[in-house]
This record gives sequence, C-alpha cells and structure tokens, in this order.
Amino acid sequence: MLSAQNAAIEILWCGQNESMNKIQKVIRAINSHFYISTLITTTITITITITYITTATTAANTIATTITTTIIITIIITIIITIIITIIATIIATIIATIITTTLTTTIIATITTTSHHLHHHYYQHPITTTITFTIITNLTTATTTTITTTITSTISTTTTITTTSIITDRTTAIIPTTATFASLSQQESMRTMMRQAKWQNDRNYEIRQAIWD
Repeated sequence: MLSAQNAAIEILWCGQNESMNKIQKVIRAINSHFYISTLITTTITITITITYITTATTAANTIATTITTTIIITIIITIIITIIITIIATIIATIIATIITTTLTTTIIATITTTSHHLHHHYYQHPITTTITFTIITNLTTATTTTITTTITSTISTTTTITTTSIITDRTTAIIPTTATFASLSQQESMRTMMRQAKWQNDRNYEIRQAIWD
C-alpha cells in the first residue's frame, strides 16, 4: 500500500516538474522574443533617425548651396547689367547733350555773326560794355551746356539703374524661398517621420502579442 502511494506521489511530482519546465520554456521564449524585438526596434529606430538627419542635412546643404549660387549669380548679373546700362545711358545722354550744345552754340554764333557789325561798331564806341557782354554770353553758354549735360546724364542713369535694380530685386525675391517656408517643410517632414515610426512600433507590438498567444 505504501509503495503504491509513493509511486503515485512520484508520478504527480514528475508531472508537476514537467509542467514547470514547459512554462519556463514558454517564458524564456517570450523573453527572448521580446529582447530580440526590442533590439530590432531600437536598431531600426536609430537607423531611421540617422537616415533622416543625414537626408535632411544633405538637402539643407544642397538648398543652401543653390541659394548661395543663385545670389552670387544674381549679384554678378546685376553688376554687369548696371555697368552696361550706365555706359549706354551715359553715351545716350552725351549724344543728346552734344546735340543740344551744338544747337545752342550754332544759334549763338549765328546770332553773334548776324549782329557782329553792330557789336563791332559798338565796341569802338563802348569797348568795356561790349567785352562784358561777350563774357556774359560765353559764360551763360558754358553754364547752360554743362547743366543740360549733367541733368540729362544723371536723369537717364538714375532712372535706368532704379528700374534695373527693382526688376532684379523682384526676381530674386521670387526665386529664393523664405526662412518660414523652409521651417514649415522641415516640420512637416518631421511629423511624417514620427508617424512612420509610431506605425512601425505598433506593428512590432502586435507581432509580439501574437507570438505570446501562439
């Protein structure tokens, strides 16, 4: 009778040990799967983060280089166009001023020639008055010519320079995005990256739960 009871207890004890061994195997399997999943999750997260930072940095550098190049090219073009327009404006102004000066000089000479005999006769009668009159006419002619030349040249040059600068400034503003635009794009990309990481984490958690129940 005692031997039968001992045998029954031994069988029960073996059964309990076997059950405990199976439970421990399941626990170890779950822990192992969890550690591996955690390692994979961490690795992928770090990889995604590094990739995102590298991509963002490369994109930023590319954009910055493009903008810098655009600005430099714009400045060079502005200088060249300004120089060309200034030269052209100066030439045009000089031509116009020369025409006006020639016209004035011709008119004055014709007037003096027409009245030369009167002035000549007048000179012998009043030499001082005649000399002063000729001096005044000469000075007025020179001053008028200089004023007209300067006015025309400065007006044409200033107008063309202002117009050119205005056009180039408008085009530069249209080409180059603002800082706010870059900040908005960067924020949108960050949000998309975080959403992708969250979805990936949810998928991994689901796989872990399925492995535990299986």
